[in-house]
Amino acid sequence: MMAAVASTPSLAASPPVNPPLADVLVEMVQTAPGQAAVGFRITPDGAWSDLDGIWATRTHLDATRLAAARQAIDAVGTVTVPSARVTDAVGETTWRLGNAVYVVPDGVSVPALSSLYVTLQALPAAPSASSTWTVDGVAHEVPCSASFVPALVALTSRWTTASPVPLGTPLVYTGAPLLDLVWREDGKIVDRNVILTDGRVGAANASDVLEHRATMSGDQVGALHGALGVVNWQALCR
Repeated sequence: MMAAVASTPSLAASPPVNPPLADVLVEMVQTAPGQAAVGFRITPDGAWSDLDGIWATRTHLDATRLAAARQAIDAVGTVTVPSARVTDAVGETTWRLGNAVYVVPDGVSVPALSSLYVTLQALPAAPSASSTWTVDGVAHEVPCSASFVPALVALTSRWTTASPVPLGTPLVYTGAPLLDLVWREDGKIVDRNVILTDGRVGAANASDVLEHRATMSGDQVGALHGALGVVNWQALCR
């Protein structure tokens, strides 16, 4: 469709009636005299629709992609659209980000919106991430990318900052670990972390061969155990 919002000709004469702002997470519509409107829209439930004269549902973003979309939109912040209009501009691009509306004339550059467009257009092709966090023998399914969930990012930082050990040492243990974490992309296991009650941290790729990668202190293990115990697992990907 376009490489960047500001540098691509606008494409719409009369865009269709838009839904209420509360029903739109993000929407971009290009208009130009005598041409059909084009653009896309993502609603809060993850439905992605494309506009080419009329709106048509393209796909539905899963929890991972929807979280990525929200993160990208939040990163835009407040946008300032230059008031100057280039003399040969014949159309415009209208962005709706939640309750904010920005109208960008053709030829006017708004880098934040151009970057947002590129990020959002890549989402449908991104792998779907999920994970299973087994804490003290109880499994919790997380159907979205942990990298978009602040509570889980904080948890993972607790063992990724632990003291490293030389590579190549197998992780051998008996009994249930404090945490057994399986990472997936598009349903396939791509990595695994195991945190033992004695502080040893193990990691494995899809081959499931665990290696001892780091060791946490007793205080670090206690803090991790406490943090895991207060996670509201059911609300993480909402």
